[in-house]
Amino acid sequence: MFSIYLKEAEKVDRQMVEDWKGTTDGILIFSGLFSAVVTAFLIESYKGLSEDTDTDGATVALLAQISLQLAVIANSSHALNVDPPPPKGAFQPSTATLAVNAMWFLSLSLSLICALAATLVQYWARDYARSVERFQQSTHKRALIRALMFEGLEKSHVNEIVDAIPTLIHVALFLFLMGLFTFL
Repeated sequence: MFSIYLKEAEKVDRQMVEDWKGTTDGILIFSGLFSAVVTAFLIESYKGLSEDTDTDGATVALLAQISLQLAVIANSSHALNVDPPPPKGAFQPSTATLAVNAMWFLSLSLSLICALAATLVQYWARDYARSVERFQQSTHKRALIRALMFEGLEKSHVNEIVDAIPTLIHVALFLFLMGLFTFL
């Protein structure tokens, strides 16, 4: 009786581990490529979160002030005190820039979380398969150990974690696309 249980349990275990591996392999490849793309966009959009360090505006203002002073000096003989241009206010990035960066950082974070979760699931699957095969005692003990290990997987909600990973990567993709539409 236990040998029949073990034979059927091995089929279930093998199929479960193969399903997990198939799901997580695809997620790992996609999340790696997707993270690279999101990072490239983030590098560009992140520049909008800080004040423009390009001094073209300040240079133009200073040149205009010098030009005005030279014109005054050329037209009259007395010195002119020209006030410097008023200082700029505190830099505040646009709401769209903040929204785009928030969506893209969240998208990148979710993608990396998916990659981590997929890696953990692959480790758990490999460890589970090895642990079940490791015990070569009586069929009764092997059946009991396998049942306990399977119960542990169910209590750990590994199947739910595996099922949640594609949903999270879809949310990450949706956030990236929403940020892209806002960016463009």
